Amino acid sequence: MLARQGEARRDLFIIIDAAVEATFAGEDGVERQIGVYGAGEHVGEYALFADTPYFATYRVTRPGVILALDEPTFDRLVADHARMARYVQQVGSARRLMARGRG
Repeated sequence: MLARQGEARRDLFIIIDAAVEATFAGEDGVERQIGVYGAGEHVGEYALFADTPYFATYRVTRPGVILALDEPTFDRLVADHARMARYVQQVGSARRLMARGRG
């Protein structure tokens, strides 16, 4: 388990060679899969960007290499690179909409 929905943010996870499933539990409490991520993808970025708890639960479904980028380093990168900030905001917003059935 990388992170649980509602848990305090701490890292952005960069998947090098593994598989990660994202699930979201709505107001009805039913957990459903909202994504499967693999090599070259990342999860948990929006929690750091928006200063909120993790929006989804992230489980490793195929072990491998996953890097964790801590919050202070992430904050420095976003502050120094406006394109990264825009990218994280766009990806995070789209994922949240899809999870809530609006995408």
